[in-house]
Amino acid sequence: MLRRNVSFYLPVVQVALAGLLMSVDPMRHGPGKEPWLVPERQICYGMNAPAAFVGAMLTKCEVGISPLFLFNYLEHLFFTYVLYLILVGATWYAVAFEISRTGSIGSSITPLTRIRGIADLALVACGGVLMFVGMMAVMSVRHVGWGRWEAVFFGVSWLLWGLILVSFYGRHLYLCTLGTRHSSRG
Repeated sequence: MLRRNVSFYLPVVQVALAGLLMSVDPMRHGPGKEPWLVPERQICYGMNAPAAFVGAMLTKCEVGISPLFLFNYLEHLFFTYVLYLILVGATWYAVAFEISRTGSIGSSITPLTRIRGIADLALVACGGVLMFVGMMAVMSVRHVGWGRWEAVFFGVSWLLWGLILVSFYGRHLYLCTLGTRHSSRG
């Protein structure tokens, strides 16, 4: 019962927290300052690094589908808030789903797919990119225009998310490929 509640309440609480952090008025931090440089946004992007990464990649695709939107404001609203909050919910639902299966061996998400090894490899690659971005953010603290603690929090949180993804799904990928190799010999 408790594990089932976790898969509902964890995403709901995280989406509410992300919405609260995203709603902080960026104008109070000075005109001309990029909204993503606001400390509250950095905390939000750090806590939800996989969602922020996927959201940033999808926002890059925004240019290609821009004519589909009638108003630039709606486009901005969708990509900045709606899509990001959906990705936050999906990220934390996946985390809650993995937590709910703590007694089982391996991943709970990737065995549900037919192409288990490719899914694990994609998650390991995503973790590697998060680790790289996190390390670059921590190493370039002096060279960016943000405050020090913002860059360090952003970098360390992305690095930790990357380490978690790489270690968990890398282990699962290793066991998956090792099991396939041993079963083909026998």
